[in-house]
Amino acid sequence: MKKACTGSISVFFSVSFLFVLAFLGSLYMFARQQLVQISIRKDMDQAAFSALGEYSKSCVREYGIYIIPRSEIEADLRFFMDQNSQHGWGQYELIDLSVSNVKTLDDQSVLRDQILFFMKERGVLGLVEEMADALFQVEEINEEVEKEVDWKNSEELMWIQDLYAQLVTDVEGIQEDGSYASYSINHFLDQDPSLAEVIATVQKGDPTSHEVGILERAYYELEQVEALCIDAAEIANDLGAALTRIEKPDQLPFTSEQLQNYSKVWKQNQQLCHQTNQALKEWIGTLETEGQNRASLHQSAIQSVEMLKSYDSSINLPYEYKKSQHNWNFSQILSYLKGYSENVGEIAPDVELNLGLDGQESSEEQELNEIAGGESFQTTVLLTEYVLGIFQNFQEANDQLNGKNPLNLRGEEKQNRFLKNEVEYLLQGKENEYQNVNGTRQKIVALRTAMNMLYLLKDSVKRAEIEAMAAAIGGILLPGIGNGILFGVILTVWSMGEAIVDYRLLIDGGKVPLIKGDADWKTDLSAILSMEVTNESEKQETGLAYHQYLRFLLYMVDQETLLQRIQNLLYLNHQRQSLAEAVTCFSIEGIAKAAETEWSFSGEYGYALAIQ
Repeated sequence: MKKACTGSISVFFSVSFLFVLAFLGSLYMFARQQLVQISIRKDMDQAAFSALGEYSKSCVREYGIYIIPRSEIEADLRFFMDQNSQHGWGQYELIDLSVSNVKTLDDQSVLRDQILFFMKERGVLGLVEEMADALFQVEEINEEVEKEVDWKNSEELMWIQDLYAQLVTDVEGIQEDGSYASYSINHFLDQDPSLAEVIATVQKGDPTSHEVGILERAYYELEQVEALCIDAAEIANDLGAALTRIEKPDQLPFTSEQLQNYSKVWKQNQQLCHQTNQALKEWIGTLETEGQNRASLHQSAIQSVEMLKSYDSSINLPYEYKKSQHNWNFSQILSYLKGYSENVGEIAPDVELNLGLDGQESSEEQELNEIAGGESFQTTVLLTEYVLGIFQNFQEANDQLNGKNPLNLRGEEKQNRFLKNEVEYLLQGKENEYQNVNGTRQKIVALRTAMNMLYLLKDSVKRAEIEAMAAAIGGILLPGIGNGILFGVILTVWSMGEAIVDYRLLIDGGKVPLIKGDADWKTDLSAILSMEVTNESEKQETGLAYHQYLRFLLYMVDQETLLQRIQNLLYLNHQRQSLAEAVTCFSIEGIAKAAETEWSFSGEYGYALAIQ
């Protein structure tokens, strides 16, 4: 019995020992497999980090963006994994490796995310509230100015005023200086000669030399009035088109329908003048000759002059006439101010560059309150601050000519730039440096014009000066609104002239307050009206600098357009290297073989951004 028990225990321990050995062997194999798998994964991580470590240092210095060349990724990964494939447990063989899900700067969303990551790391989010307040302030200022005066329509109304004055001159004969023209539509053949005198002379048949003189004077007047009728019909058409472009056409003493009817009447009058002229010319030419058709030509002349009785001179245009104390040509002044441009020289030559950029877009500008209220306003602020801090603007290019070297957000000099005026390109998108700078200038001048209008409206002394000037300007005026138009135009002219001086200060490195005070005003109204915009103005250290005004303009460029243009600059600044080569993120998939076993591995890698 005892021997049987002892044998059973021996068998039990033998079986248990074999079981333990099998378990330990399995555990070892499992541990070894895990070790192989971890080693391969570790090697893959190290290979990816090594590849990412070969980023473009110049791109980081200049733009704060980390990228690696797409064409080198797979080769680098294979090299680094092969170098690390030898381990204490043995060596694996790399069977397959592929790179997929590659993200490059060619994708706008990737570029945006890279920029946002860089900007968020710089801690500029405090700007959001400040900028939103400033934008709302600008919007409120615009509304306040519009309540005071219809300045947006003042230039259009001034053009209508000028057209109407010319129309009144054609129709009534009165001129801007109060004198009367020799010929007019409504005073057709009134005297010397009169229509009745012309008809009687033609009916007589054989005129004397004195009567031929009467017909020649009539003939000349018919030519002049015919031209006036053509001119009046064209002006009526232009006025009708202008009415569709102003917000309150009902404030004018005529409608588009009335103008169309006037135009028809004047065209009919023109045809009457033309037909009669032709008939008189043919008949007068036969007076010294005998011919079979003389009688028929005479009869035709009689019928033509009789038709002149249906000539319509019943259209009376209402107008006011006021004797002028000043002889300002406001259309000319406005054209001068709008056409004014700085001598930008070599900084922004007026040359088409033919950049070879595909997909050039024309951006639709957005309202400031639409941007400030949008969900992406934080993104807009960060993109804007990135643009201002990384890319070069016209004022910085001007500083470079004076030996100053502007720095970017990383403290590096802004250099190696294909375009000198990069921010202006981002705003305008033209392949012409001058057009980009001039287009930006026009927008800043427009913004400053609105701000200056607010100051003039609130300054009682300057407002009184404008009102006095409007009252002193005479000539033919649209009834009831002539002085109102002139007030708006003078307000616009003075504000725009001051805005030009503001712009000059900004590009010279000075500052201009968003809302001016008495001490900040630089110009005199009489000098502006004389088209003498001065270059002499002292710099001031309070207010907003040039780049801060660019900030307002950048908020009005939609994000897609802005990112497209940033891509274009990156492409140009790096010798037209494709952005599809500029990799920021990628995935790895592969197979390695160790101890007759194949191991799959995969991973996702990028510069601080996980692939979405």
